[in-house]
Amino acid sequence: MLAETKYFAFDLPDGFVEQSADACSSFVHAEDHREITVASVMAKEEAGVDEVLRRLAEQRLEILRQNGAAEHALPISFADRNDRRIASFVAVGRDPMVSFCANVTHTRAVMGQRCVVMFCVYQYFKPGAGAPNVDLFERFARTVADTIQPLPQRKALERGEEQGATVDPTRLYPYLVPSGYLERRPPTAPTPRALGHGLYLALAEDFDGAAKIHFAEDMPSLGAPDALVEIAKSNIARAASERRVTIQRFEGPRGLPAMILGPEWLAAGCLLLPNLHSFAAGHLGNGPLCASVPHRDAMLLFRQEDAAYRREMQSLIAQNEAGAPKPLTHGLFAVTPDGITPLAP
Repeated sequence: MLAETKYFAFDLPDGFVEQSADACSSFVHAEDHREITVASVMAKEEAGVDEVLRRLAEQRLEILRQNGAAEHALPISFADRNDRRIASFVAVGRDPMVSFCANVTHTRAVMGQRCVVMFCVYQYFKPGAGAPNVDLFERFARTVADTIQPLPQRKALERGEEQGATVDPTRLYPYLVPSGYLERRPPTAPTPRALGHGLYLALAEDFDGAAKIHFAEDMPSLGAPDALVEIAKSNIARAASERRVTIQRFEGPRGLPAMILGPEWLAAGCLLLPNLHSFAAGHLGNGPLCASVPHRDAMLLFRQEDAAYRREMQSLIAQNEAGAPKPLTHGLFAVTPDGITPLAP
């Protein structure tokens, strides 16, 4: 079975069941009393590969030592697996009894960054089984670790890297970003279009699995910013018509209808859909409507009603969408035939 997120993929052995975790993915085998945990971190290209891998391995080893799980530990070793570099170690202690930890990344960065996958296998006490065979455990763990692929969308990122500075307007889509995206812009760079609630309009160039972020104000050779935004809006309208964004209806507070778009990365950008009001009104009824974009992969549409109702919806959204990556805003936008405007609380 393939276990996959946008940051890692690996062959999950039979018998392991995924469990929820706050900071990483966790898979547990109840019969063998083993646990696999996988997390990831992005590192800038400037840092040396081995330096990054060793630092992360030493941090994990220190955590195991503090918990009595590394009374004995082999030195951190390095190995190459085709285009990947791996730093790993084995530790023996009390709980877990044996640990195998590996940090895996591609030897070459892409778009100035590399994804490091932190992979660990833990062997806990198995009643009646006696001491675990460390050699067999390590062999099992390394076999699984050898299947790890950091950043499964790497091929898409490489396509974007190969394209260089050239931008394909047919691949541009509206992309909402918080103010943090503006911090690295030169002081003399024009300010992107503000949407309200601390959000700005960027454009994402899609490479079929990854996207490169631009600002319309930075590409005068392709046309005026407003013209580029219109192209992006037309592109996302086409994507929506091709059902590249999932749309579901549900019943909100007071039994009133509501809609959610997502979990695709284009979802929040649908706030810029042409004729958004008429589309939503066809499902929610004509009248004042509003939208919420709590994170990149979701947009919710519902009736404005009164302030108390909107607070009910915001509470529901906060509860259901908490912890998602790429957070945007808890604020609401009024959706009218003339477009969108930030809605006061």
